[in-house]
Amino acid sequence: MDIELILPSLTTIFVLLIVGFVCGKFGFSDTDFTKKLTSLLLKTILPVNIFFAIVQPFDQNKLVNCIFILFLSFGVYICAHILAIIITKVLRISDSEKGLWKFAMVFPNCAFIGFPILDAVIGSDGIFYGGIANIAYNVYAFTVGIFMINSSNKGKHKIKFKEIYLNPVNIATAIGLVCFISSVGVPNVIAEPLMVYGSLMTPLSMFILGATLSRMNIRESLLNFRAYAINFFRLIFVPVIISSIIIILPIDQVLKEVLVVLAAMPAATMTLLFAEQYDCDVKLAASIVFISNILCMITIPVLLVVLF
Repeated sequence: MDIELILPSLTTIFVLLIVGFVCGKFGFSDTDFTKKLTSLLLKTILPVNIFFAIVQPFDQNKLVNCIFILFLSFGVYICAHILAIIITKVLRISDSEKGLWKFAMVFPNCAFIGFPILDAVIGSDGIFYGGIANIAYNVYAFTVGIFMINSSNKGKHKIKFKEIYLNPVNIATAIGLVCFISSVGVPNVIAEPLMVYGSLMTPLSMFILGATLSRMNIRESLLNFRAYAINFFRLIFVPVIISSIIIILPIDQVLKEVLVVLAAMPAATMTLLFAEQYDCDVKLAASIVFISNILCMITIPVLLVVLF
């Protein structure tokens, strides 16, 4: 893969983060405002974005590949979860942080950063299959992931059945799948403005991250050994193990490329969003995501060039 295709997308993400940081420093985004934006993102913008990533004209030739990449994506998260469990046990991570460690290692930033990179290096097929692969991400993150992140919550936020299985993200995923399989489209007069709304996902998520970082001691964050340790596993160890398995599978090359690109992404911004939502260690979560987004400028091009 050509490095010149990857770097512009990563640079854009980093600049958006800086915008959020500057706005936070000048007092345009306090803690209460950031929490409200987080809720808006998780409950409306993200579901809309996911829905329109899935809703495509039905193509029977793509159906088999869709099934393959969906099941393989679940396999990737299960494999990463097993690795995270082993790593946290071997390193004897405390119960108060274990959930954050696991979540950061298991869930890459698929939608926020992965989609732009898929578009740059693969094209429309990359976006389509990335959307299908993202179904596994959403289902796993908003079920197992919520339990995972909540284990680091000192107050042990009580999770309700409705909150896990009937949240907006899973509902949007289910409706999108039904529309794709049944070839039911959305009228352009409705789809176009909603797609514009969904496109706010990346800039808003980076704004939230930047604004949160503006309230932190950046020097302390950059010197946080734990965040670097987590990102070693997130950016190098886990993707190398998973990619080594993927590239030997007898599947279409485009599916391999999509899965490897997504596996190489930095720690999910959802790590920070969920930490805020469930009152976990927000400073550690922000440090993990911040450092991950910096280091991925180096690790993503290197991994993709080496693997492909």
